[in-house]
Amino acid sequence: MKISFDFDNTLEKPEIQKIAKGFIEKGHEVWITSSRKIIGDQTRVIHKDIFDVAIRLGIGSNIQLTNYQDKFNYLSGFDIHLDDDKEQIDLINASNQKCIALHFESAKNIKKLI
Repeated sequence: MKISFDFDNTLEKPEIQKIAKGFIEKGHEVWITSSRKIIGDQTRVIHKDIFDVAIRLGIGSNIQLTNYQDKFNYLSGFDIHLDDDKEQIDLINASNQKCIALHFESAKNIKKLI
C-alpha cells in the first residue's frame, strides 16, 4: 500500500512515527505530505525536522510539500492519508480518488489491519 502522513501534529509525534516505521518494515511505501511552504534552496534547512524524521524512519526523499495547497491534489495513487486537519480529511475524502483520509489517531487501528 502507498500510505501518506501529514507531519505537523501527526508524524512529528513519536507514537505515530512508530506506526509509520511498522508500515515501512512490512513493505508499504510511506510518504510525508505536508502543507508547508517550499522555500527554494532553503527548504531542507527550514524544514529540517521533516527531513530528519524521514531519514530516521526510512522514508527517504518521499516528501511532498504542498505550499499550502489542498493535499488531495498530491495524493493521486495513494491508498491512505493520515492527518490531523479535519478540513483536509474531508476534502480528500470528497475528491474523486481512491485515497482514504483518516484522522491520525485511526493509525493505531489501521496498523492492526495492514
